[in-house]
Amino acid sequence: MTPFIYEFAGYFDRNVNYVNNQYNVKRKVYGKAKNLG
Repeated sequence: MTPFIYEFAGYFDRNVNYVNNQYNVKRKVYGKAKNLG
């Protein structure tokens, strides 16, 4: 049971990191566009 919980936690962490990275990339692109425009 415990390994399953750890596996799930790792999967959840990866998803959260992925979402955060996507958000940071969008924010950077938006910031650059704002500076140019």
